Amino acid sequence: PLKPGKPVLVIETAAAKGLGSLLGAITFEVKNDPDARAITDALNAARGAHKVVVTATDASLYPGQVQLVNELLAQNPNVIIVSVRTPYDIRVLPVVPVVLAAYGGNPPTLRAIADILMGMSEASGVLPVTLP
Repeated sequence: PLKPGKPVLVIETAAAKGLGSLLGAITFEVKNDPDARAITDALNAARGAHKVVVTATDASLYPGQVQLVNELLAQNPNVIIVSVRTPYDIRVLPVVPVVLAAYGGNPPTLRAIADILMGMSEASGVLPVTLP
């Protein structure tokens, strides 16, 4: 779980808008395919963050998301990925210690994600697909 009092940055796509608020975190919103400037701004926002939560939305279609996560990992290994549409994002994103497949970004799903990240509930379930 995220530790209370430790700075957390949530980098949100529109599909997960509101997750940072639920976590009481600093929030930085990016488009599905962030450009070089947005990536640089996100990296600057992530400096000093204890953990960085990145919401992924169809990352296989948006190389900017992949670049963003790669560059974040080079700067801070404490990255958590939350895939808000499909689990297939993890096929194209680099390996990180924590990945959640949420299958949606509606308010109840975002609340469930926040509860898991804050340690108020445990993640459960099995992927309905096999990923390499």
